[in-house]
Amino acid sequence: MAGERRTQGGGNCANALTAAARLGLAPTLVTKEAVVDTTGAGDSFIGSCLYGLCTGLPLHATLRLAAVVAACKCTELGARQGLPERAQLAAELLG
Repeated sequence: MAGERRTQGGGNCANALTAAARLGLAPTLVTKEAVVDTTGAGDSFIGSCLYGLCTGLPLHATLRLAAVVAACKCTELGARQGLPERAQLAAELLG
């Protein structure tokens, strides 16, 4: 994925800028009522991006995974609670 730059989106979306195009990903649907704590959300987003980079996931799939993992984290109090186990994620998210 040379030539790509991944960024965390401001607000509620994820963006990536490549040499060829800009890719935007719609926000993962988590209601305001479901959000308990955002501590660790950025770390889980970046960690998921690293997973995608290391496993060769396409950029759009990497951003989708990162958004889902970060959204799940926000549903529990604390930096690690709410993080999904690999087995809890849909297979198509992992490539």
